[in-house]
Amino acid sequence: MTQRVPFRLLPLAFGALALAPAAAAGDNAFSGLYVGAEIGAQSVIAGADVGGADILAQDSKPVVSAVAGFRHTWETGLMLGLEGSYGAGDLALDQQSGGIGLTYDTNHQWSYGAVAGWTPGGETARTLYFVYVSETKRDFDVTGTGPGGTFRQTDSQGLLRYGLGVERTVSGSWSVRASLGSSRAEFDDRPRSFDPVHPVDVSVGVIHRF
Repeated sequence: MTQRVPFRLLPLAFGALALAPAAAAGDNAFSGLYVGAEIGAQSVIAGADVGGADILAQDSKPVVSAVAGFRHTWETGLMLGLEGSYGAGDLALDQQSGGIGLTYDTNHQWSYGAVAGWTPGGETARTLYFVYVSETKRDFDVTGTGPGGTFRQTDSQGLLRYGLGVERTVSGSWSVRASLGSSRAEFDDRPRSFDPVHPVDVSVGVIHRF
């Protein structure tokens, strides 16, 4: 198991946010529908049933996502919203266990969740600080190859993702944002090959507000 989290994204992302010029003041920038695109690194975990044990594989993988959501910001600066995404990338994993080679193959995911935040300055603020929590779903085609031949399984994984971020308006109805977080998975009572770690997730994105 290896972890390849691109921490170099962090200074680039937050530096860009700090230097981004604020859009002209106007109506509530962080209320209503929005769509966007993100790129980042996320924890990917999958499992296979081998001899009654859950043989896991885990890594951090680059993911490109399309996002859409709805949110509302009150005069107090409180923001609440819902967001969903569809992501794609090379999310396949490999693992060896007891002479069996395992491949967990998928290239897409989807998620849904909630966001909450605060805008200093209320409805007309140009910067939003937020937290998020979401459930990410991935379906893997598992192939095992060993002395006894080849077998195939499917594995559906749900991953709870959570973290914080900042979004800043830059021009008209456009914003840029960056986030930093982690994730965790829940498993049944079967023996596991290892206990998953909770690596850092990072992302940067562009948002178009309606």
